[in-house]
Amino acid sequence: MMDNDNKLQENLMEHILEVGECWVIDLFPRQIQNFKKYKMLELYLLKTKNRKLYAQKIIECLWKIIPYYDLYIWFVERTKKIYLHDVPFVKLEKIIKKKITKDETINILIEAYNIVIQIQLYNTSIHFEQYEDILLIKEIVEHEGFYVWKSPI
Repeated sequence: MMDNDNKLQENLMEHILEVGECWVIDLFPRQIQNFKKYKMLELYLLKTKNRKLYAQKIIECLWKIIPYYDLYIWFVERTKKIYLHDVPFVKLEKIIKKKITKDETINILIEAYNIVIQIQLYNTSIHFEQYEDILLIKEIVEHEGFYVWKSPI
């Protein structure tokens, strides 16, 4: 059962996802225009061990983000929303890795800055209200080998 604080945080997260600016955290430096090539590449990546490597890279980013921000993490499991906060790192890593490799959505709220990081396998994005607030996150994910670019939609 979700308490009032969790419900307020969830409402804030949904608001940011709906109206905030969206930037993509990606393996590619810009959006791929050729949809057929993109789908072929995505199918290849989904069938190889790259899925686990991608999950590990995302986790490495999160470990570097955690010392700077309070993170509130949600995911949906069998239509039930699960809220994780103050979970031991070992358990959190296992849960996140499993969710990423199974292509399940993870939402991470950084409440103090109105930032949401949404992870859904190869579709990772950051939603926010003030660009200045994501500069450290952008620096961290770029250091891990990702590109960060403004979503066209």
